[in-house]
Amino acid sequence: MGQTKHQSDLIDIVHHEHDHLGRLLEDISGTFERISSGESEVADEADVLETAADDLEVTLEEMLHHFSQEEEVLFVKLEQRFPELEDDIEELVEAHETMCDKTRWLMGKIDGPAERIAAEAETILEVLEEMKQWHHDHTEKENAVFAYALERIPEQEQQAFLEEMQRL
Repeated sequence: MGQTKHQSDLIDIVHHEHDHLGRLLEDISGTFERISSGESEVADEADVLETAADDLEVTLEEMLHHFSQEEEVLFVKLEQRFPELEDDIEELVEAHETMCDKTRWLMGKIDGPAERIAAEAETILEVLEEMKQWHHDHTEKENAVFAYALERIPEQEQQAFLEEMQRL
């Protein structure tokens, strides 16, 4: 409703990236649900685990890129402009760090024999469920921060934010 074109572009890009990360977490979770339930044949587990490892690597790379864009450009600009958002932005940065740490933990867990991974599948699933909840909560928090700030930022400045983010 009252959104400018660039405001919409900026939010659309952030939403697209959040949706993509959410789908990756869902895919990885589905993989471990199959392993945990015994749906995968032992011969297939190596392929399933390789896919999960690849998905986690992509997830971490994409998180790091997305989080860098937000932390190095958007959050800095918003905090400078709106000091009242400092605590909210700090909370968002902490959530980024937690998500990356948990992803690295998961990567370490699936780097081993299939039997050990299968034995830890339930723990891995619990961590994935936590990550999906953190991702959801983080997205909601970010949406509130962005809605507050972007209503108050002129279109030209929003376009400059978008361009600077895209350069990273």
